[in-house]
Amino acid sequence: MGLDSNLKYFSLLVASVYLHVTPQTLKRWVRAGQIDARRVLVSGRSYKLVISEKEIARYIDENWPTLHDLDHPPRSPRAARIQQIRNANRGYLGKAAAANAARRYGKLR
Repeated sequence: MGLDSNLKYFSLLVASVYLHVTPQTLKRWVRAGQIDARRVLVSGRSYKLVISEKEIARYIDENWPTLHDLDHPPRSPRAARIQQIRNANRGYLGKAAAANAARRYGKLR
């Protein structure tokens, strides 16, 4: 099965920049079946993985939080999980932000 000429394809390195992860993490996602990648023959028996722009957009839509995910009450199981993680870390994040501000403005030594 060849590449669709109407789609734009990115190398593993470029796609990892778009997704804000390392290339190793992206390879792990491909092996786990979370992202669909194609192999393109480079030379002889050497292949490289490429990922379509459409596949990157699909992964972002399914896995990255949106403003709707943070609504009260949550509208989906994914939104409920995101709120649960956010609420669990809220105390820590508040303390860290306060400590950073205090250090920055010289109130904590």
